[in-house]
Amino acid sequence: MKQVVLENAQFKWVDIVAPDPDELAALSAEYGIHPLAVQDCLDPRHLPKYERIGPITFVILRALDEQAAPDADNVHTITRKVALFFNDQLLITVHRAEQRFLEELKSEAANAPSRAKARCEPQVVAIANGVIDTYWKPLEEAEARIASIEERQERPRNHLNFVHEVFHLKRRINAIRSTSRHILETVRKLTAGSAASLPAAPRLNDLRENAESLYFATDEIIEDVNSLLSLTLAVADHETNEITKVLTIFAAFFLPLTFIVGVYGMNFDVMPELRFTLGYPVVLGVMAVICVGIYAWFRRKGWM
Repeated sequence: MKQVVLENAQFKWVDIVAPDPDELAALSAEYGIHPLAVQDCLDPRHLPKYERIGPITFVILRALDEQAAPDADNVHTITRKVALFFNDQLLITVHRAEQRFLEELKSEAANAPSRAKARCEPQVVAIANGVIDTYWKPLEEAEARIASIEERQERPRNHLNFVHEVFHLKRRINAIRSTSRHILETVRKLTAGSAASLPAAPRLNDLRENAESLYFATDEIIEDVNSLLSLTLAVADHETNEITKVLTIFAAFFLPLTFIVGVYGMNFDVMPELRFTLGYPVVLGVMAVICVGIYAWFRRKGWM
């Protein structure tokens, strides 16, 4: 476990990285944190939540993991949990891995103690905003990827490859949208529970607006992805239909010819025109007439 304590006359910030159950139990006993909150804190798959337990406010947020694998496409593989316990003068953050935005906030708090407020709320708001900010770059990358796929679809190639790419993108954005929805609900409860703090009201309003903007942005992008997926499937179906059309045309030409060849290939002793000298060229001529007739019919129907 790595523990960093930032403390001045106004507030105390305890940041804990990768604790084990015994260390969290000791933390619970030292600061009076409810054991059930500690259990939620230990669960790496827990979704964002807000809970008030006596004098302690317990908040779970999920920030986007910058180290997530490129093929990660669900909430628990592309995000990391950040748990917060706080009251007026105490802030405890618990997470399993270093988070860059948290390191920057801790550095700011350590280097500028004169700007620290009498309450921890500004720090909590800054952390929540930092969590939200981790999602903007991936969303911008998703928009650029959508534009790239749309551009590449105009070129002749196998569009079935795009289906897998778009489907993976959809799953990833769906995971972000699901997380952003839970973050928005948590932020609304957090801002509602802190509404009595008039000095922080502008910060709380800004936090709520940022959470709403994140959710609406992911909602718009998922609509774009769904439209792109529908377009990709339609184009892939069109290509399949074109291939089927070509194969059908070939089958239409060869089916009557195969029938004629099959009839004359039965090799019975007594067959019409079996001893006819011009039988072979006549049959070839009939085949040619049939092919020309089929071609003319297809042309008239606009199928060729």
